[in-house]
Amino acid sequence: MIKQHSPLRRGGAIAFMLLLFHLPVQAQSGRAKGDQYTMQINVSGTVVANGSCHFATTSGNDVNYGDVGYSTLNGTTVLEGSFKKTLANQLQCSGDTAGHPQLKLDTNDGNSLAYQGTALLPVKTSSGAQMTSLGIRLLVNDKPQDVGEWFDIQVTSPPTLAAELVQTGDGKDFVNGDQFTANATLTMAFN
Repeated sequence: MIKQHSPLRRGGAIAFMLLLFHLPVQAQSGRAKGDQYTMQINVSGTVVANGSCHFATTSGNDVNYGDVGYSTLNGTTVLEGSFKKTLANQLQCSGDTAGHPQLKLDTNDGNSLAYQGTALLPVKTSSGAQMTSLGIRLLVNDKPQDVGEWFDIQVTSPPTLAAELVQTGDGKDFVNGDQFTANATLTMAFN
């Protein structure tokens, strides 16, 4: 005997079978499109510098110009002679010195004296007043360099540095017998 299935039963069986096949997939995914899940990850370590440099100087850190002469003729005051001293800047480095080595001569108080487009190291009198007619120009391989600004160097052949005393004004603040000073810090860094 052949039984005829009703269309309702046949459709119900197909729908049931489709439901069986789709249920496990939905149960596994269980998330909507665009859902995000995050996890906090902590990273730690130690930075190890295996290279170092220092200034090797045997002559000390002072630059002494001695007696600085000037003359006044017809109301014009000028320095007599030239006053340029080499700075001790020999570097001794060990280990890994790769990177971007730079030097900077910086004033200890952050001030500078502008002269002919270059920032100079200001000079103070014995009373502590800044002179307007005298400054110290940094020379890097005989070229003017702004104080307070980084400049590139090669560790294996550092540049020649010099401090040159220059007249920056009319000389009216020159006082016979007065002593002058200037202070700065030479810094080397891998920037």
